Amino acid sequence: MRPIVDLYKSDGTKQTPASNVFTLADATTYYAELTEFVDARGGFSLHYKYSAALVATITIEASNRNFDDATAYAAAGSGWATTSATAVSPAASAGETVAHYADFTAARARMKIVVTTGGTLRIDEHSKGVL
Repeated sequence: MRPIVDLYKSDGTKQTPASNVFTLADATTYYAELTEFVDARGGFSLHYKYSAALVATITIEASNRNFDDATAYAAAGSGWATTSATAVSPAASAGETVAHYADFTAARARMKIVVTTGGTLRIDEHSKGVL
């Protein structure tokens, strides 16, 4: 288990967390790639903690491209593809959510965070490999 510490605005600007918590701006899209390397990933779990102000939609995107072919913040269709994973939607109510993504075997995975109203967000990841 580890916190997500690499978060990028859609223009590629890297965001800096304070104690592993990011402050997200209104009307902005962010991307955070899973960094916990697991050979032959079988699935993963993400623990989201958010402030009362945050209104956002968080979706999961996937890629089987190398890092040179698709940056962590490239738009979908530029080496990243949308998935059918259920979205998480903090809606102006402080809380925590743990989302599980079983049978997720893409080489790379990231969260796309589309913020309507800014607030704070912490994300911790845990991946499990297939034996």
